[in-house]
Amino acid sequence: MTWRATSMSREEISAAAVAQVKYYKQRCGITAFLRAGSGRIFVPAGIVGAIVAPAAQAATLVRRLPLVVPAIIDRGLGRRTTWTLLTAPVPGHLRRSALTRAVLDRCGAGLVDEGDEIALPSPADPALRWHGGAPTDRYRPSPVSIISAMRGG
Repeated sequence: MTWRATSMSREEISAAAVAQVKYYKQRCGITAFLRAGSGRIFVPAGIVGAIVAPAAQAATLVRRLPLVVPAIIDRGLGRRTTWTLLTAPVPGHLRRSALTRAVLDRCGAGLVDEGDEIALPSPADPALRWHGGAPTDRYRPSPVSIISAMRGG
């Protein structure tokens, strides 16, 4: 879904955000929720995993991978652009791995902690957008495959 927040009224943005939450839940299997009063959409990390990386590294990685990676581009004001790569749940052993930490640190990336909120593109937040369009199904790659690709293996 795409929106033009600048040309939409507050009511239209709210209705579009509600529709987007429904899309994320039904089509993508993402248990998204709308933050009251803000119009922003989030999903708690846990059932959905995420790796946040600098834009240049993430774009290169996504091009190299032989699989589809749902990626959110965050062009936040006053800070560098990052990509959030949505994955399947991140297993505890991967979170505790020194090798994983070293690979992520070398790339300037990090895992989103379980329970933290992942911001999803919404009509009220023009700084966030999907790379290549919103996901169309429930598929999210294994975080192991992404970290392995970051490692070069």
